Order: sequence, then structure tokens, then C-alpha cells
Amino acid sequence: MRGDYTDVEGPGIGTAKIVLGIMAGFQIATAIIVLIISPSAQAAAYGLVASGGWILLIIGLVAGPLLFRWRLMRVRSRRAKLLRDEWHV
Repeated sequence: MRGDYTDVEGPGIGTAKIVLGIMAGFQIATAIIVLIISPSAQAAAYGLVASGGWILLIIGLVAGPLLFRWRLMRVRSRRAKLLRDEWHV
């Protein structure tokens, strides 16, 4: 049958993690090379400003799942407490 590709999976979250890891590694390597070539406060400030968007992107991508997990743990503990209070009268 044409167009029936149920067994084929597209790029998953693992691929995205690899790509983001490579991009973050490249940013860090570039910053280290720049600071080795020109170790000054101006070079460090420029590096921070130039890669600020990447830093915010990485923080945003990491913070989302962490906040989700934190909220999930809170909701589950609240649910367990409610169940315990309901059945242990």
C-alpha cells in the first residue's frame, strides 16, 4: 500500500538532544578558544552577549521538563495524601 508507513519512526527526542548537545558544545568550545586567544574582560563580555540567546534557549529547554517533573511530584503527593485521608478516617 502506498503511504502506509506505520513501522517507520521519524526523528525523536533523542535526535533533538544530540543536535542541541552539539550546538552547546560548539558554543562552549568557541568561547574557550576566544578566551585563550584574547584573555580579557572585553572578550568575556562579548562572548556572554553573543551567546546569551543560546544560554537562554538551553536554560528554557532544561527548565521546562524540570518544572513539569516538580509539579508532577507535587500533584502525586497531594493525591496520595487525599487518598490516605479519605480511607484512613
